[in-house]
Amino acid sequence: MVAGAAARQGTLALIRSAIQMVLQQAKRENLPIPGLRREDYEQKKRPAINWNDPDARAALLQELVNDADTCHGFYDGEEPKGSEGFKQRLSLLSLVATQDVTKAEDGKVTITQGTAPDRIISTVDPEMRHGRKTTSSKFDGYKTHLAAQNVAPTEGPRLITAVVVTGGNVADGDVASALLKERQELTGAMPNEMMGDTSYGSTNVAEKVAEVAPDIKITAPVPPSNNRHGLFPKTAFIIDTQNLTVTCPAGQTTSYQPKRQRRNHKADQVVIMDSAVCAACPMREQCVKGKGARTIRVRADEAQIQERRAKQETDDWKIHYNERSRIEHVVNAEITRHGGRQGRYWVDICLTNHWDFMIVLPDEVCLSGVWHKAKAIRDGQTRDSQLGQTLVNRWGDRLQNFWWANYIVYTWKDHDGIAHHTYSFSGLPGDMARRRNH
Repeated sequence: MVAGAAARQGTLALIRSAIQMVLQQAKRENLPIPGLRREDYEQKKRPAINWNDPDARAALLQELVNDADTCHGFYDGEEPKGSEGFKQRLSLLSLVATQDVTKAEDGKVTITQGTAPDRIISTVDPEMRHGRKTTSSKFDGYKTHLAAQNVAPTEGPRLITAVVVTGGNVADGDVASALLKERQELTGAMPNEMMGDTSYGSTNVAEKVAEVAPDIKITAPVPPSNNRHGLFPKTAFIIDTQNLTVTCPAGQTTSYQPKRQRRNHKADQVVIMDSAVCAACPMREQCVKGKGARTIRVRADEAQIQERRAKQETDDWKIHYNERSRIEHVVNAEITRHGGRQGRYWVDICLTNHWDFMIVLPDEVCLSGVWHKAKAIRDGQTRDSQLGQTLVNRWGDRLQNFWWANYIVYTWKDHDGIAHHTYSFSGLPGDMARRRNH
Protein backbone atom coordinates (compact mmCIF):
# COMPACT_ATOMS: atom_id res chain seq x y z
CA MET A 1 0.00 0.00 0.00
CA VAL A 2 1.33 3.43 -1.01
CA ALA A 3 -0.70 6.45 0.06
CA GLY A 4 -1.07 8.94 -2.78
CA ALA A 5 0.46 12.41 -2.58
CA ALA A 6 -2.43 14.20 -4.25
CA ALA A 7 -5.63 15.15 -2.44
CA ARG A 8 -8.79 13.18 -3.15
CA GLN A 9 -11.39 15.26 -4.98
CA GLY A 10 -15.16 15.01 -4.98
CA THR A 11 -17.29 14.86 -8.13
CA LEU A 12 -17.84 18.62 -8.39
CA ALA A 13 -14.16 19.44 -7.78
CA LEU A 14 -13.05 16.80 -10.31
CA ILE A 15 -15.20 18.14 -13.13
CA ARG A 16 -14.36 21.78 -12.43
CA SER A 17 -10.64 21.07 -12.17
CA ALA A 18 -10.68 19.11 -15.45
CA ILE A 19 -12.45 21.99 -17.24
CA GLN A 20 -9.85 24.41 -15.87
CA MET A 21 -7.03 22.20 -17.17
CA VAL A 22 -8.59 22.12 -20.66
CA LEU A 23 -9.09 25.89 -20.76
CA GLN A 24 -5.58 26.60 -19.47
CA GLN A 25 -4.02 24.38 -22.11
CA ALA A 26 -6.22 25.90 -24.81
CA LYS A 27 -4.92 29.37 -23.93
CA ARG A 28 -1.31 28.16 -24.04
CA GLU A 29 -1.88 26.78 -27.54
CA ASN A 30 -3.83 29.86 -28.67
CA LEU A 31 -6.97 27.83 -29.29
CA PRO A 32 -10.39 29.55 -29.24
CA ILE A 33 -12.36 29.37 -25.99
CA PRO A 34 -16.01 28.23 -26.15
CA GLY A 35 -18.80 30.14 -24.48
CA LEU A 36 -19.53 28.47 -21.15
CA ARG A 37 -22.23 28.94 -18.54
CA ARG A 38 -19.83 29.62 -15.70
CA GLU A 39 -17.26 32.39 -15.80
CA ASP A 40 -15.20 31.55 -12.70
CA TYR A 41 -12.86 28.90 -14.12
CA GLU A 42 -9.86 31.21 -13.80
CA GLN A 43 -10.42 31.42 -10.05
CA LYS A 44 -8.66 28.89 -7.81
CA LYS A 45 -11.15 29.09 -4.94
CA ARG A 46 -14.26 26.98 -5.14
CA PRO A 47 -17.53 28.48 -6.46
CA ALA A 48 -19.39 30.85 -4.15
CA ILE A 49 -22.57 28.88 -3.51
CA ASN A 50 -24.35 27.69 -0.40
CA TRP A 51 -22.66 24.30 -0.07
CA ASN A 52 -25.15 23.24 2.62
CA ASP A 53 -28.02 23.59 0.11
CA PRO A 54 -28.60 20.40 -1.93
CA ASP A 55 -30.41 22.38 -4.65
CA ALA A 56 -27.41 24.73 -5.03
CA ARG A 57 -25.03 21.78 -5.36
CA ALA A 58 -27.36 20.14 -7.89
CA ALA A 59 -27.48 23.36 -9.95
CA LEU A 60 -23.68 23.59 -9.89
CA LEU A 61 -23.39 19.98 -11.04
CA GLN A 62 -25.75 20.69 -13.93
CA GLU A 63 -23.71 23.72 -15.02
CA LEU A 64 -20.40 21.87 -14.79
CA VAL A 65 -21.62 18.89 -16.81
CA ASN A 66 -23.15 21.20 -19.43
CA ASP A 67 -19.86 23.11 -19.70
CA ALA A 68 -17.96 19.83 -20.02
CA ASP A 69 -20.28 18.79 -22.86
CA THR A 70 -19.77 22.20 -24.49
CA CYS A 71 -15.99 21.76 -24.38
CA HIS A 72 -16.24 18.37 -26.04
CA GLY A 73 -18.61 19.57 -28.71
CA PHE A 74 -16.40 22.58 -29.40
CA TYR A 75 -12.98 20.88 -29.52
CA ASP A 76 -13.61 17.21 -30.27
CA GLY A 77 -14.94 17.43 -33.84
CA GLU A 78 -14.14 15.44 -36.95
CA GLU A 79 -10.66 16.96 -36.87
CA PRO A 80 -9.74 17.32 -33.15
CA LYS A 81 -7.85 20.52 -32.39
CA GLY A 82 -4.79 20.96 -30.23
CA SER A 83 -1.69 19.03 -29.29
CA GLU A 84 -1.54 15.52 -27.89
CA GLY A 85 -1.33 16.97 -24.40
CA PHE A 86 -4.50 18.97 -25.00
CA LYS A 87 -6.31 15.86 -26.25
CA GLN A 88 -5.27 13.99 -23.13
CA ARG A 89 -6.78 16.69 -20.94
CA LEU A 90 -9.95 16.61 -22.99
CA SER A 91 -10.11 12.83 -22.55
CA LEU A 92 -9.63 13.23 -18.79
CA LEU A 93 -12.52 15.70 -18.71
CA SER A 94 -14.72 13.18 -20.53
CA LEU A 95 -13.98 10.52 -17.92
CA VAL A 96 -14.53 12.61 -14.79
CA ALA A 97 -17.67 14.25 -16.22
CA THR A 98 -19.39 10.89 -16.77
CA GLN A 99 -18.03 8.44 -14.17
CA ASP A 100 -20.20 9.70 -11.27
CA VAL A 101 -23.09 11.20 -13.22
CA THR A 102 -26.41 9.84 -14.46
CA LYS A 103 -28.06 11.86 -17.22
CA ALA A 104 -31.83 11.67 -17.81
CA GLU A 105 -33.51 11.92 -21.20
CA ASP A 106 -34.35 15.57 -20.54
CA GLY A 107 -30.67 16.35 -19.88
CA LYS A 108 -30.97 16.63 -16.10
CA VAL A 109 -27.99 15.14 -14.30
CA THR A 110 -27.65 13.60 -10.84
CA ILE A 111 -24.80 11.98 -8.95
CA THR A 112 -24.88 8.21 -9.33
CA GLN A 113 -25.20 6.16 -6.16
CA GLY A 114 -22.20 3.92 -5.48
CA THR A 115 -18.65 4.05 -6.77
CA ALA A 116 -17.79 3.56 -10.43
CA PRO A 117 -15.22 0.85 -11.24
CA ASP A 118 -11.71 2.25 -11.70
CA ARG A 119 -12.94 5.68 -10.61
CA ILE A 120 -10.53 8.62 -11.05
CA ILE A 121 -10.20 10.44 -7.72
CA SER A 122 -7.80 13.26 -8.58
CA THR A 123 -7.04 15.36 -11.67
CA VAL A 124 -3.60 16.17 -10.23
CA ASP A 125 -2.72 12.46 -10.15
CA PRO A 126 -5.25 10.66 -12.40
CA GLU A 127 -3.65 7.24 -11.85
CA MET A 128 -4.20 6.94 -8.08
CA ARG A 129 -7.24 4.93 -7.00
CA HIS A 130 -9.36 3.95 -4.01
CA GLY A 131 -7.95 0.84 -2.36
CA ARG A 132 -8.46 -1.43 0.63
CA LYS A 133 -5.77 -2.82 2.87
CA THR A 134 -8.41 -4.82 4.75
CA THR A 135 -12.21 -4.91 4.68
CA SER A 136 -12.28 -2.01 7.15
CA SER A 137 -9.05 -0.15 6.24
CA LYS A 138 -9.25 2.05 3.13
CA PHE A 139 -6.63 4.19 1.41
CA ASP A 140 -6.19 6.33 -1.70
CA GLY A 141 -3.11 5.75 -3.79
CA TYR A 142 -1.18 2.84 -5.24
CA LYS A 143 -0.04 -0.70 -4.61
CA THR A 144 3.57 -1.80 -5.00
CA HIS A 145 3.83 -5.47 -6.00
CA LEU A 146 7.26 -7.01 -5.42
CA ALA A 147 8.93 -10.31 -6.22
CA ALA A 148 11.95 -11.32 -4.14
CA GLN A 149 14.21 -14.34 -3.89
CA ASN A 150 13.36 -16.92 -1.25
CA VAL A 151 16.78 -17.61 0.27
CA ALA A 152 17.83 -18.26 3.84
CA PRO A 153 19.77 -15.47 5.62
CA THR A 154 22.93 -17.60 5.50
CA GLU A 155 22.65 -18.21 1.73
CA GLY A 156 23.10 -14.60 0.64
CA PRO A 157 21.12 -11.41 0.09
CA ARG A 158 17.45 -11.50 -0.82
CA LEU A 159 17.29 -9.65 -4.13
CA ILE A 160 14.13 -7.97 -5.36
CA THR A 161 13.68 -9.37 -8.87
CA ALA A 162 10.53 -7.55 -10.08
CA VAL A 163 8.47 -4.49 -9.21
CA VAL A 164 5.03 -3.60 -10.59
CA VAL A 165 3.08 -0.52 -9.45
CA THR A 166 -0.69 -0.36 -9.94
CA GLY A 167 -3.61 1.66 -8.72
CA GLY A 168 -4.89 0.87 -5.24
CA ASN A 169 -7.96 -0.92 -6.64
CA VAL A 170 -6.03 -3.71 -8.39
CA ALA A 171 -6.13 -7.09 -6.65
CA ASP A 172 -2.74 -8.56 -5.76
CA GLY A 173 -3.29 -11.79 -7.66
CA ASP A 174 -4.15 -9.97 -10.88
CA VAL A 175 -0.51 -8.82 -11.12
CA ALA A 176 1.05 -12.28 -10.75
CA SER A 177 1.67 -12.82 -14.46
CA ALA A 178 2.97 -9.24 -14.86
CA LEU A 179 5.48 -9.84 -12.05
CA LEU A 180 6.72 -13.00 -13.75
CA LYS A 181 7.15 -11.20 -17.08
CA GLU A 182 9.04 -8.40 -15.35
CA ARG A 183 11.29 -10.91 -13.58
CA GLN A 184 12.07 -12.74 -16.81
CA GLU A 185 12.89 -9.46 -18.57
CA LEU A 186 15.21 -8.33 -15.77
CA THR A 187 16.88 -11.63 -14.86
CA GLY A 188 16.44 -13.69 -18.01
CA ALA A 189 14.77 -16.59 -16.19
CA MET A 190 11.49 -17.67 -14.62
CA PRO A 191 11.36 -18.92 -11.02
CA ASN A 192 10.53 -22.53 -10.25
CA GLU A 193 7.95 -21.53 -7.66
CA MET A 194 5.83 -18.53 -6.74
CA MET A 195 4.64 -18.02 -3.16
CA GLY A 196 1.95 -15.55 -2.17
CA ASP A 197 -1.04 -14.93 0.05
CA THR A 198 -4.65 -15.99 -0.63
CA SER A 199 -4.86 -13.50 -3.52
CA TYR A 200 -2.56 -15.83 -5.45
CA GLY A 201 -4.44 -18.99 -4.47
CA SER A 202 -7.45 -18.73 -6.77
CA THR A 203 -7.96 -20.82 -9.88
CA ASN A 204 -8.18 -17.70 -12.06
CA VAL A 205 -4.69 -16.62 -11.00
CA ALA A 206 -3.32 -20.11 -11.63
CA GLU A 207 -4.77 -20.08 -15.17
CA LYS A 208 -3.27 -16.66 -15.96
CA VAL A 209 0.12 -17.69 -14.57
CA ALA A 210 0.04 -20.91 -16.62
CA GLU A 211 -0.26 -18.81 -19.79
CA VAL A 212 3.05 -17.13 -18.96
CA ALA A 213 4.90 -19.96 -17.17
CA PRO A 214 3.18 -23.35 -17.58
CA ASP A 215 5.69 -25.21 -15.38
CA ILE A 216 5.73 -22.85 -12.41
CA LYS A 217 4.49 -24.09 -9.04
CA ILE A 218 2.18 -21.78 -7.06
CA THR A 219 2.23 -22.09 -3.29
CA ALA A 220 -0.59 -20.03 -1.83
CA PRO A 221 -3.57 -20.75 0.45
CA VAL A 222 -6.94 -21.25 -1.17
CA PRO A 223 -9.12 -18.16 -0.54
CA PRO A 224 -11.29 -18.77 2.52
CA SER A 225 -14.99 -19.51 2.09
CA ASN A 226 -16.76 -16.99 4.32
CA ASN A 227 -20.40 -16.10 4.69
CA ARG A 228 -21.00 -12.36 5.00
CA HIS A 229 -24.17 -12.95 7.01
CA GLY A 230 -22.35 -15.01 9.64
CA LEU A 231 -24.10 -18.21 8.60
CA PHE A 232 -22.59 -21.61 7.89
CA PRO A 233 -19.87 -21.18 5.24
CA LYS A 234 -19.60 -23.41 2.23
CA THR A 235 -16.80 -25.39 3.88
CA ALA A 236 -19.28 -26.57 6.53
CA PHE A 237 -20.99 -28.64 3.83
CA ILE A 238 -19.62 -31.97 2.61
CA ILE A 239 -19.44 -31.89 -1.19
CA ASP A 240 -18.89 -35.27 -2.79
CA THR A 241 -17.92 -34.61 -6.40
CA GLN A 242 -17.74 -38.32 -7.24
CA ASN A 243 -21.20 -39.32 -5.99
CA LEU A 244 -22.66 -35.87 -6.81
CA THR A 245 -24.09 -35.16 -3.37
CA VAL A 246 -24.06 -32.26 -0.88
CA THR A 247 -24.52 -32.90 2.86
CA CYS A 248 -25.42 -30.00 5.15
CA PRO A 249 -24.24 -29.54 8.78
CA ALA A 250 -27.54 -31.05 9.99
CA GLY A 251 -26.76 -34.29 8.12
CA GLN A 252 -29.30 -33.90 5.28
CA THR A 253 -28.01 -35.00 1.86
CA THR A 254 -29.14 -33.71 -1.53
CA SER A 255 -28.01 -35.13 -4.86
CA TYR A 256 -27.49 -33.11 -8.02
CA GLN A 257 -26.95 -33.67 -11.71
CA PRO A 258 -23.71 -32.52 -13.36
CA LYS A 259 -24.07 -29.43 -15.50
CA ARG A 260 -23.38 -29.84 -19.20
CA GLN A 261 -20.04 -28.35 -20.21
CA ARG A 262 -20.38 -25.44 -22.64
CA ARG A 263 -17.60 -23.97 -24.71
CA ASN A 264 -15.90 -21.01 -23.02
CA HIS A 265 -18.12 -21.44 -19.94
CA LYS A 266 -17.24 -23.01 -16.60
CA ALA A 267 -19.57 -25.79 -15.54
CA ASP A 268 -20.37 -24.41 -12.07
CA GLN A 269 -23.41 -26.02 -10.48
CA VAL A 270 -25.85 -24.37 -8.05
CA VAL A 271 -27.31 -27.02 -5.71
CA ILE A 272 -30.61 -26.21 -3.96
CA MET A 273 -31.16 -28.12 -0.74
CA ASP A 274 -34.54 -29.69 -0.04
CA SER A 275 -36.87 -26.79 0.86
CA ALA A 276 -39.17 -28.91 3.04
CA VAL A 277 -36.23 -30.23 5.06
CA CYS A 278 -34.73 -26.74 5.38
CA ALA A 279 -38.05 -25.28 6.61
CA ALA A 280 -38.24 -27.78 9.50
CA CYS A 281 -34.52 -27.86 10.31
CA PRO A 282 -33.62 -26.80 13.89
CA MET A 283 -30.36 -25.25 12.57
CA ARG A 284 -32.13 -23.09 9.97
CA GLU A 285 -31.29 -19.77 11.69
CA GLN A 286 -27.60 -20.65 11.45
CA CYS A 287 -27.86 -21.63 7.78
CA VAL A 288 -30.49 -19.61 5.91
CA LYS A 289 -31.44 -15.96 6.00
CA GLY A 290 -34.93 -15.23 4.73
CA LYS A 291 -37.28 -17.60 2.97
CA GLY A 292 -36.42 -20.55 0.79
CA ALA A 293 -33.80 -23.28 0.98
CA ARG A 294 -30.03 -23.01 1.25
CA THR A 295 -28.07 -23.01 -2.01
CA ILE A 296 -24.49 -24.16 -2.53
CA ARG A 297 -22.35 -23.43 -5.59
CA VAL A 298 -20.29 -26.41 -6.71
CA ARG A 299 -17.46 -25.14 -8.88
CA ALA A 300 -16.18 -26.92 -11.95
CA ASP A 301 -12.81 -27.31 -10.17
CA GLU A 302 -14.34 -28.19 -6.79
CA ALA A 303 -12.35 -31.44 -6.49
CA GLN A 304 -9.04 -29.61 -7.05
CA ILE A 305 -9.97 -26.95 -4.49
CA GLN A 306 -10.79 -29.60 -1.90
CA GLU A 307 -7.48 -31.32 -2.60
CA ARG A 308 -5.54 -28.07 -2.16
CA ARG A 309 -7.39 -27.21 1.06
CA ALA A 310 -6.53 -30.62 2.49
CA LYS A 311 -2.88 -30.26 1.45
CA GLN A 312 -2.46 -26.86 3.06
CA GLU A 313 -3.46 -28.36 6.40
CA THR A 314 -0.46 -30.72 6.41
CA ASP A 315 2.64 -29.94 8.47
CA ASP A 316 4.99 -30.11 5.48
CA TRP A 317 2.98 -27.50 3.58
CA LYS A 318 2.79 -25.17 6.60
CA ILE A 319 6.53 -25.39 7.27
CA HIS A 320 7.32 -24.59 3.64
CA TYR A 321 4.81 -21.75 3.44
CA ASN A 322 6.23 -20.12 6.57
CA GLU A 323 9.35 -19.29 4.52
CA ARG A 324 7.29 -16.56 2.83
CA SER A 325 7.00 -14.55 6.05
CA ARG A 326 10.75 -13.91 6.31
CA ILE A 327 10.78 -12.46 2.80
CA GLU A 328 7.72 -10.33 3.44
CA HIS A 329 9.15 -8.90 6.65
CA VAL A 330 12.39 -7.88 4.94
CA VAL A 331 10.61 -6.32 1.95
CA ASN A 332 8.15 -4.40 4.14
CA ALA A 333 10.97 -3.14 6.35
CA GLU A 334 12.95 -1.88 3.36
CA ILE A 335 9.92 -0.15 1.81
CA THR A 336 9.06 1.55 5.09
CA ARG A 337 12.67 2.57 5.76
CA HIS A 338 12.91 4.32 2.40
CA GLY A 339 9.55 6.06 2.74
CA GLY A 340 7.80 3.84 0.22
CA ARG A 341 4.52 3.75 2.14
CA GLN A 342 3.81 7.40 1.41
CA GLY A 343 3.70 8.67 -2.15
CA ARG A 344 5.59 11.95 -2.52
CA TYR A 345 6.41 14.04 -5.53
CA TRP A 346 10.10 13.51 -6.13
CA VAL A 347 10.63 17.25 -6.48
CA ASP A 348 9.74 17.59 -2.79
CA ILE A 349 12.25 14.88 -1.92
CA CYS A 350 15.00 16.65 -3.89
CA LEU A 351 14.27 19.98 -2.23
CA THR A 352 14.16 18.44 1.26
CA ASN A 353 17.52 16.72 0.76
CA HIS A 354 19.07 19.65 -1.17
CA TRP A 355 19.61 17.44 -4.21
CA ASP A 356 20.17 18.80 -7.70
CA PHE A 357 17.68 17.64 -10.30
CA MET A 358 16.58 18.10 -13.88
CA ILE A 359 13.05 17.66 -15.24
CA VAL A 360 12.61 16.33 -18.79
CA LEU A 361 8.96 15.67 -19.73
CA PRO A 362 7.24 15.54 -23.13
CA ASP A 363 4.30 17.76 -22.18
CA GLU A 364 2.48 19.27 -19.22
CA VAL A 365 -0.06 16.44 -18.99
CA CYS A 366 2.65 13.91 -18.16
CA LEU A 367 3.20 13.99 -14.37
CA SER A 368 1.21 17.18 -13.94
CA GLY A 369 2.08 17.32 -10.24
CA VAL A 370 5.77 17.61 -11.12
CA TRP A 371 4.99 20.46 -13.49
CA HIS A 372 3.12 22.32 -10.74
CA LYS A 373 6.08 21.98 -8.38
CA ALA A 374 8.64 23.00 -10.99
CA LYS A 375 6.62 26.05 -12.01
CA ALA A 376 6.31 27.09 -8.38
CA ILE A 377 10.10 26.97 -8.11
CA ARG A 378 10.51 28.97 -11.31
CA ASP A 379 7.97 31.58 -10.24
CA GLY A 380 9.92 32.05 -7.03
CA GLN A 381 13.00 33.09 -8.97
CA THR A 382 13.41 36.73 -10.03
CA ARG A 383 13.01 37.04 -13.78
CA ASP A 384 15.98 39.42 -13.84
CA SER A 385 18.21 36.51 -12.95
CA GLN A 386 19.18 33.80 -15.38
CA LEU A 387 17.10 31.22 -13.54
CA GLY A 388 13.54 30.81 -14.79
CA GLN A 389 14.11 32.36 -18.20
CA THR A 390 12.69 30.38 -21.13
CA LEU A 391 15.53 29.31 -23.42
CA VAL A 392 15.68 27.53 -26.76
CA ASN A 393 18.23 25.04 -27.98
CA ARG A 394 18.45 22.47 -30.75
CA TRP A 395 19.27 18.88 -29.73
CA GLY A 396 20.01 17.06 -32.97
CA ASP A 397 16.86 17.38 -35.09
CA ARG A 398 14.68 18.44 -32.14
CA LEU A 399 14.08 22.04 -31.07
CA GLN A 400 13.46 22.24 -27.32
CA ASN A 401 12.16 25.06 -25.15
CA PHE A 402 13.52 24.83 -21.61
CA TRP A 403 14.28 26.73 -18.44
CA TRP A 404 16.45 26.13 -15.40
CA ALA A 405 14.55 25.85 -12.14
CA ASN A 406 17.73 25.65 -10.07
CA TYR A 407 21.49 25.35 -10.43
CA ILE A 408 22.35 21.80 -11.47
CA VAL A 409 25.76 20.35 -10.66
CA TYR A 410 26.89 17.01 -12.11
CA THR A 411 29.74 15.18 -10.38
CA TRP A 412 31.45 12.34 -12.21
CA LYS A 413 34.79 10.56 -12.43
CA ASP A 414 36.78 9.71 -15.52
CA HIS A 415 38.67 6.44 -16.16
CA ASP A 416 41.66 7.78 -14.20
CA GLY A 417 39.49 8.39 -11.14
CA ILE A 418 39.71 12.19 -11.41
CA ALA A 419 36.54 13.92 -10.19
CA HIS A 420 34.85 16.44 -12.47
CA HIS A 421 32.06 18.88 -11.67
CA THR A 422 29.87 20.14 -14.50
CA TYR A 423 27.80 23.22 -13.72
CA SER A 424 24.75 23.20 -15.99
CA PHE A 425 23.52 26.75 -16.08
CA SER A 426 22.66 28.86 -19.08
CA GLY A 427 22.53 32.61 -19.39
CA LEU A 428 22.34 32.72 -23.19
CA PRO A 429 20.16 30.64 -25.50
CA GLY A 430 23.09 28.96 -27.21
CA ASP A 431 25.24 28.45 -24.14
CA MET A 432 23.96 25.20 -22.59
CA ALA A 433 26.60 24.68 -19.90
CA ARG A 434 29.63 26.16 -18.29
CA ARG A 435 32.09 23.47 -17.26
CA ARG A 436 34.78 23.65 -14.69
CA ASN A 437 37.03 20.73 -13.82
CA HIS A 438 38.55 20.09 -10.40
